[in-house]
Amino acid sequence: MLKTQLGEMVQEEAVWIAAIGRANAMIRDLTAQLTEAKKTQAVVEKKVSFAADACVTITPVRAKEMKQTLSAEGKAMPDSRRDYNEQRERLRNGEVMCWDDADANKTLPGDMFGFRHQPDRVEIHQVKEVNSSDHRLPSWSRNVGHSKRNVLILTNPLCVIPWEDWEKFGWHASGSLMGTQRVANEEARKMMVEYVNAKIASMP
Repeated sequence: MLKTQLGEMVQEEAVWIAAIGRANAMIRDLTAQLTEAKKTQAVVEKKVSFAADACVTITPVRAKEMKQTLSAEGKAMPDSRRDYNEQRERLRNGEVMCWDDADANKTLPGDMFGFRHQPDRVEIHQVKEVNSSDHRLPSWSRNVGHSKRNVLILTNPLCVIPWEDWEKFGWHASGSLMGTQRVANEEARKMMVEYVNAKIASMP
């Protein structure tokens, strides 16, 4: 009987040793995957930067949504707050954020795009893709005067410029920003690109 009990204990111990071995192997595999994921993430983050000659496009976002009134043709005035809220909802749902270009349709992939929330902050994105006006969202179809504008596919927010820093660029001094516009002042554009690249590089 003692030999039988000893044999069973040995077999049980072998089973436990095998199980522990499998668990350790799984832990090593998961650790390796996590390490590789962190390396990949670090590489991706380092690549998010702007070229020195990147153009900058800024659009103002209203503090509150407008009361919608439609014309006889079913058209409505654009509402930046409504459209911005829609993009934030898309982001929460795992979809890409997008916006229409300025009138001249000159924005290129890699350029900078900012949502200006005066007098609080400017939210910075990079333009990933530029699509034709055929890719405009169905919800944009009622907006007056924007049907010919290209559609800019944006990255997730990269950083935020506090309003006190934004004032240093001098863009606020040109008066009210009416609609989506490119930053025409070359000195201001250079300062923004340098500032944002430094801010992204300093982020953990």
